[in-house]
Amino acid sequence: MIEAYLKAYFEDKLDVPVCLEKPDGLVRPFVLIDVTGVRKIGEGVYVATAALQSYSHSKYEAEQLNRAVMRAADELVERMEIGGASLDTYTPFNDLSRKMYRYQAVYIIVFYDNEGGT
Repeated sequence: MIEAYLKAYFEDKLDVPVCLEKPDGLVRPFVLIDVTGVRKIGEGVYVATAALQSYSHSKYEAEQLNRAVMRAADELVERMEIGGASLDTYTPFNDLSRKMYRYQAVYIIVFYDNEGGT
């Protein structure tokens, strides 16, 4: 499951909580991983689109956390299971319903998984 793999990877690389679902009551800063799609491109080879959302107390702090997330994501290829990781876009993406500052970096990730990709 690419989500669990990414969660464990970013927990190892970052010094903030990393979540797969929006946490209730968690104090910022934190990173939310949202895999928005996975498609098979070969035998055991998949491409995932992952939105890496950085939440913090201010727009500046969210942007700084986003930069740390992107540095870590750029190093994903050092792992055997990852064939490639490239930044598609990043943008301020404030969560107006919760009045939270957020940046979002969207990555395209090629990965190997003989168990089905998700």
